[in-house]
Amino acid sequence: LVLAPSREVVFQHANLARGLLGIAPKNKHVLEVTTAITGDEEQLETVALEIMEAKVIVATPRELALVFEHEPPLYGNLPERISALIVDEVDQLIPSRKYKGDKVTRWQDLGRYPAEAIIKLIARRGDLHQVLAG
Repeated sequence: LVLAPSREVVFQHANLARGLLGIAPKNKHVLEVTTAITGDEEQLETVALEIMEAKVIVATPRELALVFEHEPPLYGNLPERISALIVDEVDQLIPSRKYKGDKVTRWQDLGRYPAEAIIKLIARRGDLHQVLAG
């Protein structure tokens, strides 16, 4: 799982992952989760199914949290499948000031950023082998 602060950075990382893995551009083994694909409920269901099949997930935290909130089984199953977590531009994803936005999910602690909620979920439920932050 790669968490990135913006759609542009998500697409850059996804393209890099495809290049490193030798995967074709539209292959669903590398999946981007951004505002571009989490528009309505039907799209959220499709994204949830694609996430379970993907080998590499590159996402903005808010949109990944929306998918988790919409598909509770994903919330329970995905963290166990994640063996590595990469948090890019951690200073943008988890700034030092307190989060003042709306909660994205019911399991997001008040005053915490969506990235913090996802990292906490994965750390508690998953079997992480590597965590990289930059």
